[in-house]
Amino acid sequence: MLIEQLRKSEIKISKLHKLPHAFAHVQVLRNSENEISDLFYLSVNDDYAQYFGFHSKSHIENKRYTEIFQLKELKKHWIQHFDQVINSGSKESFLEYSKESERWFDIHCLSPANEELIVLFQDVTEYKSHEAKINKLNEKLQTSNRELEAFSYSVSHDLRAPLRAINGFAKALESTTAYSSDKQTHHYINRINENGMRMGQLIDDLLQFSRLSRESIVLKEIDVTSMVKNIVDTYHSKQKKNISIGRLPVVKGDLNLLQQVFINLISNAIKFSSKIKTPQIEVTGIELDDKVTIIISDNGVGFDMAHKDKLFKVFERLHHQDDFKGTGVGLALCKKIIDKIGGEIWAKSDLGKGASFFVQLKK
Repeated sequence: MLIEQLRKSEIKISKLHKLPHAFAHVQVLRNSENEISDLFYLSVNDDYAQYFGFHSKSHIENKRYTEIFQLKELKKHWIQHFDQVINSGSKESFLEYSKESERWFDIHCLSPANEELIVLFQDVTEYKSHEAKINKLNEKLQTSNRELEAFSYSVSHDLRAPLRAINGFAKALESTTAYSSDKQTHHYINRINENGMRMGQLIDDLLQFSRLSRESIVLKEIDVTSMVKNIVDTYHSKQKKNISIGRLPVVKGDLNLLQQVFINLISNAIKFSSKIKTPQIEVTGIELDDKVTIIISDNGVGFDMAHKDKLFKVFERLHHQDDFKGTGVGLALCKKIIDKIGGEIWAKSDLGKGASFFVQLKK
């Protein structure tokens, strides 16, 4: 932006000294082979002198670069950039770390006259420092996530063996007491079987959740209408009469992962509207610019928006287990998938008046 302003305007060199950046006006010096070998400082501003540890710009002006900084030659990549600017008349920008001032600079240069350069130095040290801190935090976060995923996978896998033993003994007890009239014993055995099945489903969901980060994604165009119809025919044929599917747009995503999202969302819509006399579920789509939004709505029990922050977290449930079965992993899995493919997911609801889930994806 700054370079373009300099190019398009007729700002005099003297006025450049007032810019809030370090500035140098130099003449290119060449050797016998016509290669750039040094720079001669015609003028600099006070910021430039201060950045490089000089009390006055008089220590720099009318002197050579290699003389001031006691160097044998210019940096090779500087020569390449300067040659490009002089020969093509184009602007050049590059990042540079100065050992003399221990600072990072965003350097912009152009040629106002033959064999002359205007070089602007913008101090970006603070930005680079923040960037380095963010990169370190991201590395730590990625390491923590990998460790957590490995732990979840290990725990989920190791739980299968004792769970199989519990289910096996429960079945043995059920066979032994099959002809018993003790209702309480039958009740206890049924509770063991039910909770064993729930535990098994929870382990499956945890394993799926932990594996997701390691799965590669294959982005391609997906006909959402066909995908949703196939999900309803395969998993919810008995509730088909209560499900309305509008004309849904084509989106870009991973077919296997998106199928899992819509299986979960449609299953939830059916589950949470199952106690309504005439359940109604609608799947509609909206296109806007380069994005599309798929909406899954139901007229079920809904939820309190005061608790919306819990909605997509693992093991967070907004309804009691006795009212609606579930593991509390499904929506967290949906969120993780949509984040992975670069989309967004959110929900709106009025308690007792149904809920709508929005999935936004790229076309």
